[in-house]
Order: sequence, then structure tokens, then C-alpha cells
Amino acid sequence: MELWDWVNATFLLLIGLLLGIALDGIGQLVATGFWIMALILVLLFLAVFLFELLMDKVFNRFFTIGVRQVNEPGTNKYRPLIVMFSLPSGILIGVLLARLGLAGTVLEMLKNL
Repeated sequence: MELWDWVNATFLLLIGLLLGIALDGIGQLVATGFWIMALILVLLFLAVFLFELLMDKVFNRFFTIGVRQVNEPGTNKYRPLIVMFSLPSGILIGVLLARLGLAGTVLEMLKNL
């Protein structure tokens, strides 16, 4: 493993932690009867995500820079397990910390970084 694998895994773990806290918040909205608000939030996120994917495809098609590389099937580098499992484990840790009531503490710690 290289240094950038560890950096990548750390950032994915932090993103997963924040996503886990957000998922717990949406779960609390559903559990307290504000399910329509949770549905609206999820639909808005989905719309923004699909819009971003569409814009990415459009800009890549019309505004290419340089020559596109040919994708050779034998040159794929494997991803280390720690990088592959850092996002799901971050989500799990985020949900568990939020369930324990430590979401505010975690967000305060990350705000002070």
C-alpha cells in the first residue's frame, strides 16, 4: 500500500462518517412521523445527483481536453481492501455514533479540524 491509499481511505472514512450521521437523521425523520420531509430530502438529493451526472456527461462530450486515453483491459490496478471498505465502515460508524447520541460531538470535532 502506498501513502495515497491511506489518504484516500481516511477521506472516504470521514465522508462515510458524515453520510452515516445524515442517514441516521433521515431515519429519525421517518420514525417521528415526518416521513414526507425525509422523502422530499431524498428526492432532492436524487435530482441533484442525476443533474450532476448529466452535466458531467455533457461537458465531457463537448469540452474534451486533449486526446482520450484508450482503456486497456489488462492494466487495471487493484484497490486495497482498506480503501474499498473505508466508505461502508465509515457509514456504519457514523450511524452507530449518531444512535449513541454523539453526532453533535463528532460534528463539532470535524468542524474544528
